Amino acid sequence: MNNAWTQNLAICGAALAWLGVSPAAGAADAAPLLTKYNCTACHTVDKKLVGPSYTGVWGQIPMPPNNVPDADLKTIVAWVLAQK
Repeated sequence: MNNAWTQNLAICGAALAWLGVSPAAGAADAAPLLTKYNCTACHTVDKKLVGPSYTGVWGQIPMPPNNVPDADLKTIVAWVLAQK
């Protein structure tokens, strides 16, 4: 594991803890949000598109910032974490 990947993982873990995200919370409501915030333009469930799949490993292409309200972000993150 490289240092940047480890650092990104730690930052994401801290963000999820700060948001109070639980993998099961609100997962059923994620599909309309993924469309609303244009997540599906770059991501799919099972294969790399522009960005990694929702179950994939992050790569070198940075994701641009998105203005997603905390409540919607919690729902999306819960759904992504519930994917296997």
